[in-house]
Amino acid sequence: MIIYYRSIIIILLFRQTLCYGRGVYVFLKKLLILIVQNSPVDDKFIIFNFNARVEQNFEAGEQC
Repeated sequence: MIIYYRSIIIILLFRQTLCYGRGVYVFLKKLLILIVQNSPVDDKFIIFNFNARVEQNFEAGEQC
């Protein structure tokens, strides 16, 4: 069940974040952190690496 929720949130981060704005991104990021607390370290690294790329996109002002 945790994997299912994590997959949904990762999809939302990939597809919806830049469309809905920074508030939604911050909420999804916090929720994702809560869900992956019990995940392996490698999985966490991939997710946080992705989060860093999304933040760079916000700073660059990219739109969907």
